[in-house]
Amino acid sequence: MKRFVFALLMIIIFLIINSRNLIGQENSEILVNQQNEEQEKEFNKQRLWGIGLMPLLFVSQTVIHELSHAAAIKLSGGEVSSIKFFVKKDESRFYFGLTYFEGKFSNTEKALIVVVPYLYDISIFTISDQLLLRKFVNTNSYSGFLVYSAGMLAPLIDFSANYWAYALNSSGDFYDFSKNAGIDRKVLLSVGVITIALAGWRCYERFVDVMFKEKTRESKSDFAIIPFIFGSGGLGIYARLNFE
Repeated sequence: MKRFVFALLMIIIFLIINSRNLIGQENSEILVNQQNEEQEKEFNKQRLWGIGLMPLLFVSQTVIHELSHAAAIKLSGGEVSSIKFFVKKDESRFYFGLTYFEGKFSNTEKALIVVVPYLYDISIFTISDQLLLRKFVNTNSYSGFLVYSAGMLAPLIDFSANYWAYALNSSGDFYDFSKNAGIDRKVLLSVGVITIALAGWRCYERFVDVMFKEKTRESKSDFAIIPFIFGSGGLGIYARLNFE
């Protein structure tokens, strides 16, 4: 009888202890769920903030593009007459920005003047990509959205839009660059397609990091693309790809 009572008491004590643990676990799960809901709400705000910022970033990118032309003109000894935005020159051509200038330039200087904004695009894109990839900037934060939108997406749109103007209409900066640098159209088109494809891939990789909290995988790649000038106005691009 004593053994039975002792065993019954032990069972009761065991049940009490475990019931307390279960209650504590349920409370912890409720708290975690509440925290996750709050984080998700904050994250949705960040997403909307990033999307709403895009028009302003596009305008800023256009301004930077034209100022890059202007800086190259001044450094080459020319004079900038005016800079105009959202210009419709005729029935078929609309320009987001145009820089008017005066001066005498060599073919090399002309090539540099038109290509400088795209060197900026490639440079800021690469820096932003590495900042996000190596977690120097918190990807799930307002700063992460800003770096991605302003440093990657806007430059890619700028580069791609001007590239397609050249590919479809043989006009714009890339046309002038090809003519003054003496680069064959097919070569420049091929380089442009490869550059846009690589940039699109990197944009997708960082899009996953920035737009989704839960990472489905860890990055197993490292990528860098560094522009440089060589010879008489030629443009070179060095690319490095490492996969684990």
